[in-house]
Amino acid sequence: MYEFINELEKSDNRKDKFKIIEQIENYQIYCLEHYYPKKSFSDFVLDEKELDFRNLVFKFKNGNKQVQKKIIKKLVPSIKKLNIISEDFIFLTIPASKKAETEKRYKYFSKKFSKLLNMEDGYGIISNKIEKEEKHLSGRKVNFLNYIEIDEERIKNKNVILFDDIISSGKTFLEIANRLKQLKAKKIIGIFLAKTVSNKSNDSNVFFAGFIPKKLLNNIKNNELAFNIEKHYYKKHKDDSKLSIIAKIYNNIILRGIPTLPSIYLEREILSLGRKEIGILSAWLHKALIEAIVDGLFFNKEEWKILIIERDFEFAKIAMIDFINNIRKIAQLNDLNLPNITFDVKNQSMLNCKVEYHSYDLVINIGYTNAEKSEITSNNYMCIYQNTLESKVKYDFHRFLPIKYNLEGKEEILKYFLKNIFRKEEFREGQIEIIKNILSLKSTIGLLPTGSGKSLCYQFSALFQPGMVVIIDPLNSLMIDQCNNLKNLGIKSNAYINSNIDGIEKTELYKKILDCEIKYLFISPERLQMKSFRKILRQFLEKYSIPFFVIDEAHCISEWGHDFRTSYLKLYDNIRKTIESEPIILALTGTASNIVLIDIQKELNILSFESVIFPKSYERNELEFNIFRGKDKRKVLKWILEYDLPSRFKVSLEKLSGIIFSSKINGKDGIIYINKYLNEIGINSKFYSGKVPKKIKISNYEMQKKIIQKQFKENKFPILVATKAFGMGIDKDNIRYTIHYNLPSSIESFYQEAGRAGRDKNKAICYLIFTEHSRTLTDYLLNTDNDVSVIKEIFETLQIKDDVSIQLYFHLKSFPGKKYEISEIIRFFNKLRKNSNNFQKNIVKLQTNDKYVEKILYRLSILGIIDDYTIRYNNKNIIYEIVLKKFSKEIVLLSLLKFISRYKFKNYVEEAYKLLKDKEIEDYIVFLINFIYDEIEKRKRKSLYYLVKMSRNYSSNNDIKNFINNYFSKHSYSDMLDELNKEIKEDKILKFLDILYQLEDYEIKIIYKSLGKYSNKNISMNLISVFFKLILNQNIKKIIPEWEFFCKNSNCFSSNFIEKIFTFLEQFDHFEEFYRVFLKYNYDKSIVKKYYFIDKSLSTKIILNTLYKELKKLTLELEG
Repeated sequence: MYEFINELEKSDNRKDKFKIIEQIENYQIYCLEHYYPKKSFSDFVLDEKELDFRNLVFKFKNGNKQVQKKIIKKLVPSIKKLNIISEDFIFLTIPASKKAETEKRYKYFSKKFSKLLNMEDGYGIISNKIEKEEKHLSGRKVNFLNYIEIDEERIKNKNVILFDDIISSGKTFLEIANRLKQLKAKKIIGIFLAKTVSNKSNDSNVFFAGFIPKKLLNNIKNNELAFNIEKHYYKKHKDDSKLSIIAKIYNNIILRGIPTLPSIYLEREILSLGRKEIGILSAWLHKALIEAIVDGLFFNKEEWKILIIERDFEFAKIAMIDFINNIRKIAQLNDLNLPNITFDVKNQSMLNCKVEYHSYDLVINIGYTNAEKSEITSNNYMCIYQNTLESKVKYDFHRFLPIKYNLEGKEEILKYFLKNIFRKEEFREGQIEIIKNILSLKSTIGLLPTGSGKSLCYQFSALFQPGMVVIIDPLNSLMIDQCNNLKNLGIKSNAYINSNIDGIEKTELYKKILDCEIKYLFISPERLQMKSFRKILRQFLEKYSIPFFVIDEAHCISEWGHDFRTSYLKLYDNIRKTIESEPIILALTGTASNIVLIDIQKELNILSFESVIFPKSYERNELEFNIFRGKDKRKVLKWILEYDLPSRFKVSLEKLSGIIFSSKINGKDGIIYINKYLNEIGINSKFYSGKVPKKIKISNYEMQKKIIQKQFKENKFPILVATKAFGMGIDKDNIRYTIHYNLPSSIESFYQEAGRAGRDKNKAICYLIFTEHSRTLTDYLLNTDNDVSVIKEIFETLQIKDDVSIQLYFHLKSFPGKKYEISEIIRFFNKLRKNSNNFQKNIVKLQTNDKYVEKILYRLSILGIIDDYTIRYNNKNIIYEIVLKKFSKEIVLLSLLKFISRYKFKNYVEEAYKLLKDKEIEDYIVFLINFIYDEIEKRKRKSLYYLVKMSRNYSSNNDIKNFINNYFSKHSYSDMLDELNKEIKEDKILKFLDILYQLEDYEIKIIYKSLGKYSNKNISMNLISVFFKLILNQNIKKIIPEWEFFCKNSNCFSSNFIEKIFTFLEQFDHFEEFYRVFLKYNYDKSIVKKYYFIDKSLSTKIILNTLYKELKKLTLELEG
């Protein structure tokens, strides 16, 4: 199943080799390893070797003699293998400090090192003249030569090994090496322990930009978009002003794609002139103006005066109008009033006249084909010309800190950018609320119906923030689709990383990430468990920002996390550990019941009702649902395809695009079986699945899938037979139907996959073909009163083949049984505890091909035994690197109770503590597994039962839609409320009120939102509504009428019940008012006696009035 490994004991065939060999100008340098600074790279993101080496360097810097010997032992053979040492070599060290202990350390190291290499010890030839300033160490530009002195005579005609512990930029090494060359040193070689890993981009005056309408996009070459900006001025001011940030935001917009679409105004002008050069020059001019603003040329100016000199094409007037319009809109979003901006435009011939260049804040000389440079006498001058040599596009995004926007009242400005960037006239329901939330840097959960434009929320928001946005997608097909959709919008600064891209492609992509050339990065949740990727993100964050993470199709956290994608349950924790701070998260889904929503909130730590943007309804009017029941699925499918669809749409089947979903790849009712059947009856279809089908020989299945996805989107064939690997987010607007050939895993999955249809808002039909072997057996198997071990035994014994059995098969793979899980986890825990003593520090590694191991690791993470784990793939095996916590019984118990408290109330947790406090860790494991099966396994089985219930009982569109809408409004207490809505049960009402008082605020608001479906004339629901409103602190004037309704009709309740209700009411303000209203309609002796003091006059009056009535009644009886 798995084996523990100790990679430290394996021989390293590179141990006597330099990992980094580079050229710095004319000098060769050699470094043993990469060095990851502690401030930028936490222990969590480093491999064990990298961590060890960092500690080694730290000890070396602190003069540890044992470490120095170890370093010498590693360095000397490495240098000897290079065969670079000859006669007349001298060993020099770059002095770190004038401090006595530092000099002593280097003197010892130099002596030992040079002796072993049989070369002259040159210690002291380079020495500190004065102590370096601390500011020099932090990066201030200072010439290192000012701090040192060199013995010139001993250097002449010598070959030099120049040593230092760490090299970063190489600036210090270069200064000293060049100086030694001047002093007649011959060959100079740099030897270092390590090179610092950092993210320092090189300044360049070569840029790329272009505004090209789609009609003119054909055959645009990269070098047509490349240009140089020569800056003839000095920077005036730091680039962190608000004005500078406005420019940097606009830079995001114009560089979202190279080329990208112009604004609507500019597009119209370009097309009227019919020249692509106009769009290219306009983008160059905009980019130059951005550079000038960032460089501070307009800082604190009351008016901007700009002169543009056109060397060839006439374009500057329309380009400047467009620039001013866009930059002002961005300024308004950021509450900044820009000064008046004026500009003049001259062409080359007009320069013969006298021009007062100094009267302008900026002069820009720009041309496309004409590279002639005029003599301009201005202190603030730019010259822009085409660079025909550059062909590799480079994105040049500026860095700045994430912005916390206040967007109230700025909807029209947002709409302006929606039109000009995304070519959409209006935001759809919920989009603008989500965008406002996330741009104000509030973690948000956006619930919008499928096909309602969830992706636009992050696509739009990312352009107004710095750095890169990371989008976590569940499917490779979805990543590809999202990237293609962005490119179609002219947003090309995007990429995806998945297991299908090769090493060369990945290396190139990582470089682009580190240079901040990627604005949108799509990954799977598993990618955040890979240490190599975490390291890239940490390196990126050293210089740039990730303003927010996006979790697309967030229902997968609840739907798949507990089943077969455990990485989803570690997602929040993995993000937090990678960025080493609390992340801002945008979670998006079109299919989440209230139960799933609350699960998402807990898993992502977004525990605020206000952070959730709800749709008015999940219903999509364009979709029509039909369910067919029968044993012969093929017959039903054939009837739908050959008769029902053509007759409903009045066109032939080949003109209708559709998807047929199956839960299986292989075997009967799998996608291969269905596709083969369709081809046999003359229907053109292809198949798509995540995994490679059995018995199908395709040399490169991943490439085949990409081709099929592209062909399907381009309408090259009408029908795709697919698993759920094609079931989310895919945006093909003309899909007219979906057919679920068998039962999906839940209503969420069904609605999500059906939601691929009708995205153009035109009519589409969603079918489900359902078969069930035995209704009685299904009811038993899905009854959550029955333990999963019994279910498993029956399932394996009877080997039933129907829709329910397919989903139960997957369910039982995810939940193999309490007994099995308990024994496996305890066995693993004991092995872990035993093996951890054989490893350095608190890191353990194991190798396995069993995916269940990750579930074990997750369970032990819950218990605080495992702090973190990362994965690395080795052929078909997975290597886990596990970071153990220093755990004790007390820590494990507290971790368990913390987990339980996410699902249960305080009194349950307290009882659990009493039960477990004197037990062993193995007992905590037993409790955890029993708890997970009671809370989560049963919930998942119940969810499947709801889908079965719908599939059995409903066929018509309205009935199915009503059932789905009711399901999405369900929460953990829906059954209890449904029961109270049917009949009065005092004990159930009191139990619910007791629960209500213990719920978190966000849960209360979600449940309250669902009360709308119940009648306010129902006495039980009326009373419950009163307490909801009191807890939510609503206006008392709105609550009293409901309380009055209850009081008028409360004679059906017992005196004991009324007394308990008043006990609940005591906790709220306005209790006196509730008491007085009650007395208007009722006399309850115990109530009046208990609360007599509140209003003695009224109480006395009610008592006397009641006594009078009783006396009168008695008198009448006596007289009778």
